[in-house]
Amino acid sequence: MAAVPAGALAGVAAVVFGQTVGALRAVVAEAPAVVVVLAPVVGALVCVALVRLVPDAGGGGVPQVRQAFAAGAAARGRVAGVKGVASGVMLGSGGSGGAEGPVIHISASLGSALARLARLPSRPVAAAAVAGGVAASFGAPLTGVVLVAEVLVDGLAGLELAAVAVGAAAGAAVGWSLPGEPMRLPDVVVAGSPFGGAAAALFGVVLAWCLWAAAGRPGWVRAVVGGVAVGFVVLAVPGVAGIGLPGGAVLVLAVAKVAATGLTVGAGGIVGTIGPAVFVGATVGSALPMAGGAAAGVAACLAAASRAPATAVVLAVELSGIDLLPPILLAAAVGWAASLLTRHGVFDISRTKLIE
Repeated sequence: MAAVPAGALAGVAAVVFGQTVGALRAVVAEAPAVVVVLAPVVGALVCVALVRLVPDAGGGGVPQVRQAFAAGAAARGRVAGVKGVASGVMLGSGGSGGAEGPVIHISASLGSALARLARLPSRPVAAAAVAGGVAASFGAPLTGVVLVAEVLVDGLAGLELAAVAVGAAAGAAVGWSLPGEPMRLPDVVVAGSPFGGAAAALFGVVLAWCLWAAAGRPGWVRAVVGGVAVGFVVLAVPGVAGIGLPGGAVLVLAVAKVAATGLTVGAGGIVGTIGPAVFVGATVGSALPMAGGAAAGVAACLAAASRAPATAVVLAVELSGIDLLPPILLAAAVGWAASLLTRHGVFDISRTKLIE
């Protein structure tokens, strides 16, 4: 029964987090150009300072939660608050990245805290909370279940799998009932399976290069240099700021999004990579005058970036509709195959210890 409050609590946290980021972005977007350029510096400095205080709150979220589940360890309760503030300020100030990675980390922390309070095993409750947070973020409960089973928790079955399903349903119900729209794909009919995979490879290369360039630099130097660079990219291409899920999609946004996300991570920003992968896939796909759906680009890019093709297929179908399943399946297969040409997926690159 703890799966219901865990999923619902994570769903509320996901919605509040998304609305907070949106409100901050609206304020920064209306500010003078100098504020737009300098705001990401403030966000990066906040991230650097908070991670020094609570190191467990660092990173994109997915690798940290996956590692905690593998080790049988529970996420500490204070991670939820620190992660929410750090990621919210970074994304709200104009940093480029995804909200879903931080939401996964926040949800796992809340689920672990609830399990301790109820004196229950932490793994099923935390997994249910993560599924609820993902379901609320995307408005896609099945994606929450598949992502937890494919990416985060090994050997999920029986009562644990049932708890995850219940948590996803509770989170989705909360997400649908509270103000704010879950993510939807642009209403553009295009293809892009191989191109989505290529975009994901570019995404990973840029991310790795930015982490390498930042290696060994003091935290404040990374924050200032990277933050200013992000600010100028946002000033030139406003659509790349925040979580990267706008309705209009053009090819230049995909290139700018890759650059801005790499710079944000290199600056020390605590952001996720799921949202940017979805954004890049959709924008690359929408630039191609081919039948099949922007969902094909999303499936290819997310499958390549995460090396989780089932999650990519389910998310793309839930966001676009079952009618596009054939091109989505092909796109995810091509994207996953393309990812095998690189040593690491984007999730693994974002976990690197180059930045301390």
